Amino acid sequence: TGTERLLVSLSLQHLKLFRNSDLSEDVRRLRLKLRGWAANPQEGDQHDVYVLLKQKKNLQHLRNHIPFLLSAIRERRVCTVAYVEHENEEPRMFEIHPLTLTEYDNNLYLTAAIPDFGRDIRVLALERIVSLQEVNGYFRIPTGYNPRRYFNASFGIETGALVDYKIMFTKSVAPQIRNRTWGKDHSIEDLEDGSILLRFSASGRQEIKQWILGYGPEALVLKPSDLRREIEKDLRKALEKYNPNQSVK
Repeated sequence: TGTERLLVSLSLQHLKLFRNSDLSEDVRRLRLKLRGWAANPQEGDQHDVYVLLKQKKNLQHLRNHIPFLLSAIRERRVCTVAYVEHENEEPRMFEIHPLTLTEYDNNLYLTAAIPDFGRDIRVLALERIVSLQEVNGYFRIPTGYNPRRYFNASFGIETGALVDYKIMFTKSVAPQIRNRTWGKDHSIEDLEDGSILLRFSASGRQEIKQWILGYGPEALVLKPSDLRREIEKDLRKALEKYNPNQSVK
């Protein structure tokens, strides 16, 4: 049906993320297989739907990491990884039990259990993986692990403890906030001047902070109080850069 073709077309266009990777040939073959009943798979010939992938990562440097990880995930093989946790740091070697590849915001991440941390589950950015190697041995999926449940309470890709948030948004951006669900226990309270109070619980403090800062003066954090103070401090520092000769009270 037309709707089915639309959905397949959207899915195929999302594969532009892998254009500059070792999976590009697989993507080409998949397009050919679906050509008979999907929307025209040739990029540039489609006018009914277009997926805009801005700021997408170049995955060429990952070389064989993606096929390697897919195989290790399927076969439950133990691996070692050289991983750069922070910029300008030396890679750290450790063992992983690869569980799930996850796409978020045009980037790829690996969810893995880490034996050195009691098999705690962590999220690794593929772009920070320097090398991968299989070692002898297999692993079992941690009891109760499910990627949907694991990310259920996260605001984005970051996970951790749930925190309650209360944010006021002005009338001008209220429609943008109303049309989405931002976390668990999501609720909106209308105020007399047209502004709204958004309440939700989520993990991923840094991602939430950046999201709030993106609204500038249209958003005001009321809870948690320490995040409010942190954002206020960041805004003062930003203002000092724009007005270096004027002290900010």
